[in-house]
Amino acid sequence: MSELRHNEYVVLLDQIAELQRRKLAHEKEKEKLYDRIRPIHAKLVLEIGTTKDEKGKLVYSNEHLREAALTLKLDEHEGFRELSEKRRTISHEVSEIVIEYNRLVEQKYLLMVEMGIPLESEQEKYLDVH
Repeated sequence: MSELRHNEYVVLLDQIAELQRRKLAHEKEKEKLYDRIRPIHAKLVLEIGTTKDEKGKLVYSNEHLREAALTLKLDEHEGFRELSEKRRTISHEVSEIVIEYNRLVEQKYLLMVEMGIPLESEQEKYLDVH
């Protein structure tokens, strides 16, 4: 194997590892955001589920009304909207990382074939967005 190809292979391995690290960091950040979102969601569910009118009857008497009220209240909650938008942004970034990761893995496989390295020696899997 030529030294140039070997160096190219090592660089690809480093790039792949860096993308794995970035994906993991993004996933951890998403988990932290979700942990902050859950209590907001739970408080609003409880509030909606227990709200009664002046006669003591539930204001949101069926599941569809409760679901609609929750959707509207979550949309009005600035903190929830902000955290949700951050999670969406991170999810999009993870998707981009996965695309680049999988492209580099393909490039690595092509390089391995050129270098005569058997592909079955590889245990690397493609990444999924989730």
